[in-house]
Formats: sequence, C-alpha cells, structure tokens
Amino acid sequence: MRLKGYCYRPDVIPLKTGNFPSWPPSMDSDWITNPGEADFLLFPCDLGFYQPDDVQRLPYFEGKEKKHVFICTHDTDRPYGIPSIIFRCSTHKKQITSDPGMIPWPYPVDDLKDRMEPPPGGFKYSVSFHGLHSRLRNLSADGCRNLANSDIKLHKDFYGFIKDPEEGLSRRLAFLDSMQAARLALAPRGGGTSSYRFYEAMSMGRVPVLIADDHILPFEEEINYTLCSLRIPQKFASSCGKIIEDYLLNTTDGEILERGRYGRLAWEKYLDSRKWPVLMAQEIAKRI
Repeated sequence: MRLKGYCYRPDVIPLKTGNFPSWPPSMDSDWITNPGEADFLLFPCDLGFYQPDDVQRLPYFEGKEKKHVFICTHDTDRPYGIPSIIFRCSTHKKQITSDPGMIPWPYPVDDLKDRMEPPPGGFKYSVSFHGLHSRLRNLSADGCRNLANSDIKLHKDFYGFIKDPEEGLSRRLAFLDSMQAARLALAPRGGGTSSYRFYEAMSMGRVPVLIADDHILPFEEEINYTLCSLRIPQKFASSCGKIIEDYLLNTTDGEILERGRYGRLAWEKYLDSRKWPVLMAQEIAKRI
C-alpha cells in the first residue's frame, strides 16, 4: 500500500533572506491536498536553514508531530527537540535522545563511477585530501604529511563558492584526479559530525578514512563499513599517518580495490540520491 503524503508550500515559514531552498516532493508516494488524510506531512525545505522554534509555526504541526518529515543536509549537529522524522546527513549519537525520529542519511554526492579505475600505471598516492581547512582537518593533514606519497592540500575557501567559475572547476578536477590516484581518501569531519568526502570516496570506489567521533552512518545494519572504510578516533588525528601507514602495509592494492568495489556497490544500493525517493518512503513507512 502506497503512502499518502501532504507537502507544505516552501514559503510556509518565511526566511529573512527571502529564499526558500526547497526539496522537491519526489518520494515514492501519492501526494494529496488534504493534510488530515495524509500518512505523513513533508516540509520541502532543508531544515538546516531553520531554528528549532521555526517548525512550531507549521500550521498542522501541533498534534501531528510524529507524522511530519524533514530533511537536513547541513553540516550542523544542532538538536531540534522534536519527535518528527528527520533525514539527517550530520548525525551524532546524542541526537537519538533529543530527536528520536532522526534517520542517519548520506550526503547527495555525484556519481563518480567513471573514475573508479586507477590511472594508468596504478595508484600514485597513498592518501589524498584536497579540502577546506578546519582545526581537525589541519591536525589530520599534518599527521599525513610525512606519509610517503601523500597528496594533501588545504584551502581557505570552498571551490563551490569561488567567484571565478574556471578556478572552481579547476580545483574540483584537481580534487577528483587526486582521489582517483590515491589508495585512501582522507575524510575528517567538517563543521558537523560527518564528511561529504566520505560518500564521494564510496561513489568513486575508494576507501575513505573517516575521522569523526560518535557519528552514526546510514544503513549501518545493511552496509558493513569495516569492509570499505577505515575509521580513526579524533584524538588520534595528529598521528593518523602512522595508522594509515600500518593499514597500507597490511593491505594489498588488490584488497584495496576490492574494498572500494564493495563500497561502490553499497553506495549504488543505499546511498545514491537517485534512489532516495523509494528509500525514504520505505523508511517513513517503518515509522508511522
């Protein structure tokens, strides 16, 4: 039986900026106009732009809190303190108490299947990281600089926000080229508890090195992340190079490629944003 969903107008909660970063009502369900008959009510804007008190202003929220569905792709671990379903990309174990309806969710990354094969001649780097700096990323980068054949580049700005589009594209291509040529992709957490690069590595069939404490990965019951990633506690960020070196000494390139292929298959089945309409509807059906 298909779910019946009601979708709010994007401007139902006005933002001071006047913009409404909407999320299309693309879930695999039947959309109706009567909220009283709906199995769930979707707020189609990224929850990361809103404060916890904002959701209380939704006209049908009171009394139907558990039927409401939100999506948050922001790098923030801000608790919202509501029992609603929240598909959230940056999840922390403490949110299980504050937001009991939270569902850990991946970031919507590009399909990088065409870059799965290593470059001619094989891997060039042991580990790669091209990205925006932060305290943890600086520590992680410093921990890898003495590692043989590492490719580490920290930037003060994000390539997607560079005004010169050619420079932004050039930096994006350099990042992809580097990760394709590397055995491992360094993925320290960003402003939230997760890493966009973690999922880009899985999409490319590379083994990500996640440095993030108490982060809950999506579909942990279905995906064996120990087979396709390396996880390092944040307290060891400054010595992560030694941990990575030991990992590589005990792992052949053939094994690394096999682990990357497992990660890629898991990404295709559970993490690819093109599958989200069906996957989200299935998760909602389990909880309402």
